Amino acid sequence: MEQIKYILYSVLILVGAALTYTVMKPMVQTQWIASPAKEPAIGSNADYTKPEPKNIAGKNLFQANCMTCHSLAKVLTGPALADVESRGPWTKRENLVKWVKNPALFISGNPYAKELSVQFNGQVMPSFTHLSEKEINQIFDYIKEASATIWQDIIAMP
Repeated sequence: MEQIKYILYSVLILVGAALTYTVMKPMVQTQWIASPAKEPAIGSNADYTKPEPKNIAGKNLFQANCMTCHSLAKVLTGPALADVESRGPWTKRENLVKWVKNPALFISGNPYAKELSVQFNGQVMPSFTHLSEKEINQIFDYIKEASATIWQDIIAMP
């Protein structure tokens, strides 16, 4: 009798597992593998589409020169750059240009930049002497434009 009880328990466990698999498989597939397109609810953020930046040249320069170490919204190897022009000496665009051209020289004379260097374990951004002032300004114009849309992106997250 005892053996039959264990056999019945085993059968119940197998049937339960089979039912769970049968019920859960379609849910997993629709959620993770192939989410079906749904009609957005009225007032939802699902209809938000991120606008393409107007400053394509700045975006391309940012992607080619800055994205390895910087993000707009996340700290990576370097600080997040959203709203960078509202912090420290960066409120003056000419300081940003000097920084990008020669960060090590700028650090020596600026307490904010020194603290930033300490915050990132003494790592200093490489010099970008190959970029013209116009190109650097295009990058920061793009950052300024993209910073304005970050909050819209956060609000639009489902």
